[in-house]
Amino acid sequence: MKKILKSQKNLFPHLYVEIDISVLENRYPLKSGSDNEELFEDLSSTGLVHPIIVSYIGNRISTGHRRVHWAERNGYTHISGYRLRNAEDWIPVFNSTMKLD
Repeated sequence: MKKILKSQKNLFPHLYVEIDISVLENRYPLKSGSDNEELFEDLSSTGLVHPIIVSYIGNRISTGHRRVHWAERNGYTHISGYRLRNAEDWIPVFNSTMKLD
């Protein structure tokens, strides 16, 4: 059964997709530390604010590795993301997520 972790913000509807977590590439193991716990607590209480960013090269995660780990641990099969079409998409998408939070 499909369970989607939807983001609260969608500033780039033309790039927005709901991504199957199982197809995502370059997934790094989590490093231990309080940064993870703080993010995971925020996700548990507030939910996903910004979509993850997926590269225009394959299904590589550009930003959002820890959010993907949390989603998977909590039974989600899909996550909101921006699928970049080319290198030019990267800067406005990344900068918008940095300015808002």
